Amino acid sequence: MSKYRFQILIILAVTVLCSAVVAQQSATTLSFKVLYAPPGSGIGGSPGLLFEGKPGLFYGYGGFMPVGSGSNIFSIDALGNYKTTYQFPANDLVEAVIGAENGLLYGYGNAQQTGGAGPNYFSMKLDGTALTLYPTGSFGVAGSFAIQSPNGYLYDVMNCPNCELVRIDLQGHITSLFQFSSVGLVTYGGSTIVQGKTGNFYGIVVLPNNGSKLAWIFHLTSAGVFTKIATFDLNLTGGGTTTPLMYASDGNLYGGLAKGGSHRRGSIYRVTPQGQMTTIIDFPVSGIAAPAFLLEADDGNIYGSTNEIPSFLFRFNPASPVLETLYQLQYTDGICGCGFVQGSDGKFYGDAPVGGANGQGTLFTFDVGLAPPKPSLSVVSPTSGAPGKQVLLWGNNLLGTTFVSFNGTPATTFAVTSLQSVFADVPLGATTGPITITTPNGSYATGGNFTVP
Repeated sequence: MSKYRFQILIILAVTVLCSAVVAQQSATTLSFKVLYAPPGSGIGGSPGLLFEGKPGLFYGYGGFMPVGSGSNIFSIDALGNYKTTYQFPANDLVEAVIGAENGLLYGYGNAQQTGGAGPNYFSMKLDGTALTLYPTGSFGVAGSFAIQSPNGYLYDVMNCPNCELVRIDLQGHITSLFQFSSVGLVTYGGSTIVQGKTGNFYGIVVLPNNGSKLAWIFHLTSAGVFTKIATFDLNLTGGGTTTPLMYASDGNLYGGLAKGGSHRRGSIYRVTPQGQMTTIIDFPVSGIAAPAFLLEADDGNIYGSTNEIPSFLFRFNPASPVLETLYQLQYTDGICGCGFVQGSDGKFYGDAPVGGANGQGTLFTFDVGLAPPKPSLSVVSPTSGAPGKQVLLWGNNLLGTTFVSFNGTPATTFAVTSLQSVFADVPLGATTGPITITTPNGSYATGGNFTVP
């Protein structure tokens, strides 16, 4: 069980669940629905963050009660149809799963199926077949959630307390890129490493003993040049971690502090690439408090959840940040901090690690009336090629792609492998010009040209 979830259980043990605090009113109409509440003893307890692997079909991981049983990998659709796709043996615990550009699910845990040699990375098909274990060996325990990059690699922090940024290829081979101990620092808690538009990495580090009560947000180039760009007081985290750093489409980083702000009830900060750190949201003196998770949605707003009881969902516009309370969760809805993703239908799908009808958390959806998100592309690799050349189209909201063309010539061979990736072969007759990709939600054409010799 992660430290984060253990803290939530402690809160549950000492907090009265029925709260008299009233959420701030919001003009936004929000519908909230629990899709699945894991049983009190059985499959899928304390579910983790979802990803959409096929249109309307989400994948994630859960625990298995009683304690000591193995985790499971599951799928759930927009109607709440839940299916266990793979069940790990006793004591095999999964910590995170993501979808990669080769169409496989990758995860991390302490799988013992290799004769007690865990921890492991693993991969499998979305239907739960073809499990492959990749022992991490001397790199030890992962310290954050892996991220997928358009260069075909996963990136993660491993081997803490020394802490190394590592690159993992899709065959499980691990390469160390940077040792944080070389600058006398370690990564903070389970804080997530994020990658910016230019391929640089950002995260949060502290001194090994935290004696200074300071944390630093860092910038790390792909060549290993490390720079501290901003700092904050660890006391403002309330003894826990910050929200995972989020790299937004405006090129800035966003995060939350559980005890930040003038009332010490929470704050949201923005950090520019140059390191200018600004508090943009100050949580009020009562009601909503302690931000735990942030996500930028297709409408450009940032949505989030809080980590106190009662838990709330909120949003703000980063261009003119004003906190808007969207929904107060009841115990049967689940207790946050909740993570969530925006689905291809425009709705949000997420997990509450505890609470719910059976006390084992929930999987839920909420809808604020956003239109289904249109596709977009940020990377085309390579940028030139003759007919027959395979090209990676990397972006967002690419599930369900129905049409790809090279300067108007349809690609007869293409494969949709994840939410962010489509592989297309340059068609016969193609000429130099933009690439257009179409999903049921709309079309997108690249601003630059793909060159056909």
